[in-house]
Amino acid sequence: MSIFFPLLALALSFRLGEPAVGLSFALILFISVVAHEFGHVLAARITGGDGDEILLTPMGGLAFCYPAPTFQSRFWTVAGGPLVNIGLCLISLIQVLNSTHVAACINPFEFPPVQLSGGASSVVPVLGLMLFKANWLLLLINLVPVHPLDGGRMLQL
Repeated sequence: MSIFFPLLALALSFRLGEPAVGLSFALILFISVVAHEFGHVLAARITGGDGDEILLTPMGGLAFCYPAPTFQSRFWTVAGGPLVNIGLCLISLIQVLNSTHVAACINPFEFPPVQLSGGASSVVPVLGLMLFKANWLLLLINLVPVHPLDGGRMLQL
């Protein structure tokens, strides 16, 4: 993991207003990036390839995968990461649809106005919104059709 991740967490704490919200979002983002990269590794292994290392950098993650020499293996290895983000978005979609912040969750340039106060009944939905937002952003960024992002790599196949 890069030394810059704690700086990102600190920046998010100030940017999102409440330190608890910023740190929680940074942790959710970190877990989502790791899950995304594990998706690449798992897809490579399922399709006959291999993956043995994940590197977390200030710009995101990088999975060192070696797909089998077939189109299907190469495609699913690249698509494995975004599929994880789609799955995590679907898991948290109910929280988004039950909130009053649907537009803010879908808009990539806006963060839903949330607070982490109260009991579990008010914190769990907020964490669901942040889980959706983190994975929605990761999905949108990774599907941009430029290399080395996943969208660009899919077009290159």
